[in-house]
Amino acid sequence: MKEPRFPSVRILLLMAVLALAGFAAGPAGAFAASAVETGGGVQAPAAADTGRIRMEGVLIRSSQWISVGETGFHPDQTLQPGGPVRKAPPPRGPEPARESERPSGNSPPPVPETRLNRIDMPLRLSEAGMLGGIGFGRIPEGRYEPILVAAHFGLNLGPFLHIPETHPGRLTLFAEPRFSPVREPAGDYEAGIGIGLQYAYPIFRNLFFYATLSTGPHAISVRTEQQARGFVFDSEAGGGFYVHLGRGSALNIGYRVRHLSNGGARVPNTGINNHLLVVGYSMFLDAPAEKERME
Repeated sequence: MKEPRFPSVRILLLMAVLALAGFAAGPAGAFAASAVETGGGVQAPAAADTGRIRMEGVLIRSSQWISVGETGFHPDQTLQPGGPVRKAPPPRGPEPARESERPSGNSPPPVPETRLNRIDMPLRLSEAGMLGGIGFGRIPEGRYEPILVAAHFGLNLGPFLHIPETHPGRLTLFAEPRFSPVREPAGDYEAGIGIGLQYAYPIFRNLFFYATLSTGPHAISVRTEQQARGFVFDSEAGGGFYVHLGRGSALNIGYRVRHLSNGGARVPNTGINNHLLVVGYSMFLDAPAEKERME
């Protein structure tokens, strides 16, 4: 007896095998048509004009993410598997000023320092020199002849009093520290300081006439029935000439009269009067400005 045949079963098995083969070949063909394999990676098609990349398929690696379809990928962003698509950061504008750099509403912004707005202090020593001289006078006990030894320091008052620089004269405040031995009577001395004003005016190119007034505390050691020893005031008035020697220096020749008294602090207080002949040497520390004014 012959076994029955089942042709329909064979046909069904053949159709299933063909269907599986077609299913496996379908995605591979699509991938080969849309991507070109180069070396170990995939070169995607050129980007569209809109800046979006169309990715039909990606070669699978252990460190790569598979993406199929369209995505808003930006060259500056990093893709994370399953993460959201991040947009490109907006362009940065100018950074705002810090609180410490912002000018306050009550104070004006700082002005850069220039030669025009820089403040120069007008305090400037204009003269330095030495003085020597001899005095002549009398007291009831005989002659009174001090020998003057002093330093002379002058300060130009023109900038303080706003005297124009074109003015040829000069007003100075001076100080003269002194120590004067007394020739007659021998063995006595004077010591103190004189503070006063001096005004000098040019007569010729190298010859200046000056006048002075000064006063200051002194101490004298002489014993006389005319004046109590010790503290006195030395009050002087006089004049003289500066003979310029060039290079900011000058010879000083002058005459002064003075009066020594203590203002009634002690008796006797008749006072001591003297005539002084002085000679000295001075250096003008602002000689260039002096020369320009003379010319």
